[in-house]
Amino acid sequence: MNVCRVSRAFFPVIDGAAQHVWGLSRAQAGRGHVVWLLQPHVDAMPDTPPGLLVRRVPTGPLYAGLYRSKAALAAFAATAAVTILARRRAMRPDVIHAHGDAIEAACLAFAARRLRVPLVLTIHGGLTARPRYRRWAPVLFRGVDRFIVVAPSVREQLLALGVAAGRVSVISSGVDLSRFRRAAAERPAGGGARVIAVGRLHPVKGFEYLIRAMRRLEDAGRKASLAIVGDGPERGRLAAEAAGLSSVELLGEQPPERVAALLAEAQIFALPSVDIGTQSEGTPTAAIEAMAAGLPVVCTASGGLGDLVQDGVSGLVVPPRDAVALAGAIARLADDAALRQAMGERNRALARSRDWSVVAGAVDDVYRAALGSRAA
Repeated sequence: MNVCRVSRAFFPVIDGAAQHVWGLSRAQAGRGHVVWLLQPHVDAMPDTPPGLLVRRVPTGPLYAGLYRSKAALAAFAATAAVTILARRRAMRPDVIHAHGDAIEAACLAFAARRLRVPLVLTIHGGLTARPRYRRWAPVLFRGVDRFIVVAPSVREQLLALGVAAGRVSVISSGVDLSRFRRAAAERPAGGGARVIAVGRLHPVKGFEYLIRAMRRLEDAGRKASLAIVGDGPERGRLAAEAAGLSSVELLGEQPPERVAALLAEAQIFALPSVDIGTQSEGTPTAAIEAMAAGLPVVCTASGGLGDLVQDGVSGLVVPPRDAVALAGAIARLADDAALRQAMGERNRALARSRDWSVVAGAVDDVYRAALGSRAA
């Protein structure tokens, strides 16, 4: 099958959506598909396997605004649609798979209609509740044959907009389990609680509350440390928040191999995400990777985290923006090695269903359903 994928998530910005797009594209190429990946940028890309062809969609001066400006995003998506039509003989797509929201849906539906192929749309986060969006999204979504969402909560939001249940599939982000099979065996014992957080340094991640929790633990004389892996616009503010704390390190962006090694050294994974206006979590790849590494998770119920982590079973769920509760959850896990081990074992078992080979197979099922509906 020839898959034409369009995503504004791009390297060198390595957020959850970029990892999802990259992991799924590699897995599909490994299943024998030819995947054309259209992105705003192609610099600093990892090595591509046979069957995965990465192409840059020209963005010009709008490039820097792809994560902020709706006009820039519309320009990118429209240019991607034109690129697909202009290169139809080379790409010969059987399906167009866009990653994004209503803007991508509207622009790529034009190309899908012209080529008479189905359009599949993956939505990675929660939908906005703004009245204008709720009025226009159902119209813009009409050209989408099938939706993929990464969390059940997002499915419910789509159904509330009038999208038929049969058009929506819940398929989580995946992980490469082979990177984490040795993590549990290598985890050191003792030496205090080692907490790790991984994610883009963005306000929605709630890392400031995690740093405040560590300050409370340090002030109480608890032996604990925190490593935050990632980069982003909040780095300066988080560095100021952590000033004077010996227990907190901001490690910046790290390659996947180093992230796996850091997870192997940790005892607790924390992600205190918060809803900010219209923004909320999808199902964070970093949380799934931590579960694959056998770590218990301390988190809030923001977005897909509430569907992923069962309180008291796979981790501890705390209220958002509550540094006191975060500190208490970390202290509880730090003091109970048996609980950490039990949660970690459950999480490794859960992560097996999130391997990219399994996820890619589920996405293939969506493609076949979309193609079948078109043929009917």
